[in-house]
Amino acid sequence: TTGGAQDLAVTAGTGTITFGGAVGGGTPLGALSLTGDEIDLAGNVRGTGALTLQPGTPGQNIAIGGSDNNTPALDLTLTELNKLQAGFSGITIGRSIDGTGAVDVSGYTFKDDITIVGGSIAVNGLLSAVANALTLTARTGNIAVSGTAGIDAAAVTIALNAIVATFTIFSAADVSATSGGVTVSAVKMHVAGTIAANG
Repeated sequence: TTGGAQDLAVTAGTGTITFGGAVGGGTPLGALSLTGDEIDLAGNVRGTGALTLQPGTPGQNIAIGGSDNNTPALDLTLTELNKLQAGFSGITIGRSIDGTGAVDVSGYTFKDDITIVGGSIAVNGLLSAVANALTLTARTGNIAVSGTAGIDAAAVTIALNAIVATFTIFSAADVSATSGGVTVSAVKMHVAGTIAANG
């Protein structure tokens, strides 16, 4: 068990970070940064600052919300994400400065503001932040929301950094914001589904 109000940064490079117990158990941590090509969480994770979960290798793929913890990607499974307790000032998954790996989102409902960064991002399930803000940033490739998926948050920001990249919402998929609007920064868009914004 790791606890206390201090910040904590753990770096494993291309290796694996494993927490066998609670992180921020008795007293929540401040900010928490975990950098490794695999991150395994067995206990609850609590903090009041920024939470960063990122691979050590810029090109490492990331899988979010699935059930398989043994793929070559940095797997953040549904079970592991459920260990993240509400209270972080924000959560970032991926390398904001130089991440180029593909991010596959099976779906999850985050309890805090969430930013997901990768080379490209595929949303293949319901990705939600409920009353919080949700940001997707593709640094080198496309962002796609499949026909069986959707995005739902108080405010949604979609950013594609590459000029040749395309933001696609397939038929039957939807992107919705309950209060803060939907902001899309992309040169190319293909919308066969729905974008809805209130507020």
